[in-house]
Amino acid sequence: NKIKYGIILISLFLVSIMIFSVLEIGQKSEVEQYKYKNFLFVKVDRGWFSHIGDKNILLIYDPKSLENISIDKVYLADLNSAQKIYFSRNPQENLYQAIYEFQVNIIPLINIPIVPACTEDVPECGNIPLKNCKDATQNTRIIIFKEDKTTKVSYENNCLVIQGNKENLTKASDKLILKKRQFLTIF
Repeated sequence: NKIKYGIILISLFLVSIMIFSVLEIGQKSEVEQYKYKNFLFVKVDRGWFSHIGDKNILLIYDPKSLENISIDKVYLADLNSAQKIYFSRNPQENLYQAIYEFQVNIIPLINIPIVPACTEDVPECGNIPLKNCKDATQNTRIIIFKEDKTTKVSYENNCLVIQGNKENLTKASDKLILKKRQFLTIF
């Protein structure tokens, strides 16, 4: 009797595991997603993913949260018309996330040499050239990432400045990425 009871109990346990497994497989997991300006954005582990044009983009922040970030028109054709672009920053500022986003999503759209530079004369710069907006010319563009209380993307006199505090700097970079990818044929 005890053996039969044990076998029945184990059988019921195994059957219940199989039933619950099937029920769980049959359930659809809710995926966070929404349409933003005719593009579907899906929440993934590392941010918000979309397919725009022939490219995939990954933003850290969802596009709706970027709407209040100020951004000037930046024409890729203007950047690509230079002979050289300096990518300048202060290595003592923790800007890695925003710079990474920019390098992965915008740098591939630029077809000319990009040279690392520093905005400040600090020990980490060693032999790296110092470049600021005053160094921008008709043939040389400057792209600067910097920490600032004001969050914005500005382009003036051949100098692109992406600025903000750590979190908002990444938002500003995401906003520029979204604009460049969304309106690739316009900008």
